[in-house]
Amino acid sequence: PIRRYPTAQALAEDLERFLRGEPIQGKRLSTVHQISWRARRNKPVTVLLLVLLTLLIGTFTFVMHARARRLAAELQAKQQDEEHQKAAQQLGQKVEQILWLIRLVYFSPLHDITQQQGELRKRLAEIEKPKDGTPLAGRYHYALGLSYFALHDLSRADLHLSEAENAGVNDPEFNFAKIRLLDSQ
Repeated sequence: PIRRYPTAQALAEDLERFLRGEPIQGKRLSTVHQISWRARRNKPVTVLLLVLLTLLIGTFTFVMHARARRLAAELQAKQQDEEHQKAAQQLGQKVEQILWLIRLVYFSPLHDITQQQGELRKRLAEIEKPKDGTPLAGRYHYALGLSYFALHDLSRADLHLSEAENAGVNDPEFNFAKIRLLDSQ
């Protein structure tokens, strides 16, 4: 009895609403049915909402994809920076060893330095392949130039110091090395 229409008039009104495609009073429609009914009655608004929803989803997807690409590029750049720092540290250690060997050879009392020159040439062979095109190229050429200068191979020293200058090395020690090379020639 509770679910029945209270009067025949109420039943007739609901039947008329049903025939016109309007919601009826006797039974509460589900949310999905109400949305579907409103969408059928307002087609232009429904199309507009669907287009806006599609644009919103597309924009969100594009932004998230762009962010993922940017994060991947940042991660790759960070890894490259770490590799360059590691290579620079290794180069710095080798260069420092070579520079100490050069100092040892030239500041020692006069004696036969053939053995030290051989050691210097051996160490030079380890780093003889300059890394052109990398941030370290200038430092490689600088170390090689100083080393060849210490071995009195002035043409190779000049070649490597010029390459270092072209790679952007320009500090007081480098300028002093260039001046010493010019004085020796």
